[in-house]
Amino acid sequence: MNSLREQMPETAAFLDALRDAFGKDAIDAQVRAAFAGAPTFWAMEGRRLGVRITEHTCEVYRDARDMARARRARWMDDAQEVAQRMGIEIPRADVDDHQALQAEAQALREMIASMRRKAA
Repeated sequence: MNSLREQMPETAAFLDALRDAFGKDAIDAQVRAAFAGAPTFWAMEGRRLGVRITEHTCEVYRDARDMARARRARWMDDAQEVAQRMGIEIPRADVDDHQALQAEAQALREMIASMRRKAA
């Protein structure tokens, strides 16, 4: 079986850079905490590693014209996919409607918490 370093080379390089900047012990502690279920580190490179933080509701990115734009947080889209597969309907909010986006995020967080309780 391949090591995580081989399976996720870009993530490994990123973590190595963080270790160089902040110290191996500090970064390794955050990664270990994520493996234990804390939202301290998350990466996706062919597979997912760690625990995704669900505090934010939108992300800022640069479009093709190099303009800053807002879009829905990816965790919310992923959680909506899970909800749909489970037959749970959570209204999808527009990124420009902050109040509705917060309500959707809260409903998704509650769904995730419920799933974790059932899995425990």
